[in-house]
Amino acid sequence: MSATASAEAFNSSNSASVGSSGNIIPVQPGCVKPWIVPNLDPLNPSTTCWTTTTNCQPFVDLTDGHIINPGMSVNGGNATGVIGERFLLVPDCQRRITANCTPQPGSLANQPTSGSFLPTQPNLEYLPGQTLYASAAVPSAASAGSAYEQAIAGCDQTTVYYCGVPSAAPIGNGPNMVDLNENPASTDDTTNGVMALIHEGNPNPNGGQPDGQDSFSPYGSPSSYPFQIFPGSGNPTGLANTIPITASNSVVSLPIYDQTGNTFPSFSPTPVAVTIVGFLHVFINAADQYGNVDVTVLNVAGCSNGSGTPVGTAITANSPVRFV
Repeated sequence: MSATASAEAFNSSNSASVGSSGNIIPVQPGCVKPWIVPNLDPLNPSTTCWTTTTNCQPFVDLTDGHIINPGMSVNGGNATGVIGERFLLVPDCQRRITANCTPQPGSLANQPTSGSFLPTQPNLEYLPGQTLYASAAVPSAASAGSAYEQAIAGCDQTTVYYCGVPSAAPIGNGPNMVDLNENPASTDDTTNGVMALIHEGNPNPNGGQPDGQDSFSPYGSPSSYPFQIFPGSGNPTGLANTIPITASNSVVSLPIYDQTGNTFPSFSPTPVAVTIVGFLHVFINAADQYGNVDVTVLNVAGCSNGSGTPVGTAITANSPVRFV
């Protein structure tokens, strides 16, 4: 018995240039992780852009949503494109203030290394997204955690991130919100959520990785195409390190916000609205005990900030890249 199948991939980036309507057709992925990242590529052009955010190129263009640095790279760098880049997602929250998330001063990308818990470069700061609703498929290891932790470990199907819609627009469930009451830099919420999601055993990076989770070959920085994922010892298939797999809990999506038009107070007890300009599709390599998440970029989808090319009705999908 044999079977064949075909699929057409749709990426919303610069979609207005190929459609008859002239509008951008954004994709609204489901189960998005509540890590809202700025529109800054920490590896384009280099890791020296921490001195000023203007030195970092954006992931997507704010006018029409096209990908600024398209193409694929190997070995975790940025030789020929954004896909394949490897960097750390780090909390944009001050660790010494434990009650809430007071955003870090300075750049949003490639903060310099200083102290035992601060990340290595390249890195990109994330803010915690607001999570109001119960998540589905939450592993038992995270079932007693906060709604934010459960949204990482499971699937938050209810929170909708509206791509290309200005932050003040009251559409659907409301604007996209950052929750500064959550501080992943001083709690274990991000670490525990990631560990439960990807079956990671030990968050200490000095303990040796991978330690249960699925992983690329070689770990974190694939050296050839196509990128191969191998199941870890915690993978429920029981096929640890035997054959490549095509689906993994380590593959996630997260929203990109327009940091040029959104600023944050030192702290706000109420959620703060931001404009989502695209989505980042990444593979989680591991999380450490400080809320830092090691990721490799799999794709980028852009939709602009709504101030340029008109944005049409979004297509719902499980991924930033819709297969139709």
